[in-house]
Amino acid sequence: MDIDISPVNNRYVNVSYYINFVKEKLATHSSLVKNREYKRIASTSSHQNNFKIFFEEMVPLMFFLQRQDHNYQKIKYMAGDQVGDAIVDEKTIIEITMAKNSGKYLVTKDMLDHGFAF
Repeated sequence: MDIDISPVNNRYVNVSYYINFVKEKLATHSSLVKNREYKRIASTSSHQNNFKIFFEEMVPLMFFLQRQDHNYQKIKYMAGDQVGDAIVDEKTIIEITMAKNSGKYLVTKDMLDHGFAF
């Protein structure tokens, strides 16, 4: 059991293709969570599968791109250890990271400064 990210990993694709790909995988894998073995594998951090990459990087990136309302045309998602997780339109590097702050200071600051937070 794993999530096959090879159709979008390390290659330029249209943003709409990336968004639809992630939506389809998310729908498929969300329906499998009821399976006990699947849930155990998916919730265990591992370098042997793509669950962490998918849920912590690819899904947030999908939401970011949806909010951009056609500002970008192409995306290259890159799983692995490198500078940035994605490149959009061959020039803008995007790093997906998760801020952990119990006071939600960073989210509140972004909401006030920019009107949104991811």
